[in-house]
Amino acid sequence: MIDPQMQGNKWIKNMERENNKLKLVILDTQTPNYIASIEKAIANGLAVVLQNLEDEIETSIEPILKKQTKKVAGKIMLIMGDKEILYDPNFRFYMTTKLPNPVYKPEISTQVTLINFIVKEKGLEEQLTSEVIKKMENNLEKTRIDLIQKRG
Repeated sequence: MIDPQMQGNKWIKNMERENNKLKLVILDTQTPNYIASIEKAIANGLAVVLQNLEDEIETSIEPILKKQTKKVAGKIMLIMGDKEILYDPNFRFYMTTKLPNPVYKPEISTQVTLINFIVKEKGLEEQLTSEVIKKMENNLEKTRIDLIQKRG
C-alpha cells in the first residue's frame, strides 16, 4: 500500500481487529530480526504489517510474495532460502510505504496487489471494491468495468 498519511495502516489494524482474534504483528525493516518475526507469524497464521518500506524490498521477502510453498508429509511448507517453514493458510501479509511515488522492480509489482491510499475516499472505495470483486468474482469485475466505460 502506498500510504503517506498512514490511512492504510489504520484500515488494516481496524479490519484485522474485527476479523481476527489472533495478534496482528507490526514490523518495519528497522525492527531487529524482523524476518524471524515474519517466519513465526507464517507458522502461527498471524497477520503481519511490514511498514515504512523504501524503494528496495529485501530479497528474503520474495518467497512470501511468490508463495513458494510445497507439501511435505501432508503439511504445507514455505521455502525461504534454505529454510522450510510450516505455512499456516491463515497467514496474511501487508506491506506499506510512506513514499508517495515508490518505484519497485516490475517482478515485485506483478506479485502483489498495489493499493494507493493517496486517492480521495471515493476513489479509494472504488479501488478496494474492485480488488475484492476481482478476488471473489472476476466476471463481475469485467462487467463493472464495461458499465463504467459505457457510462463514461
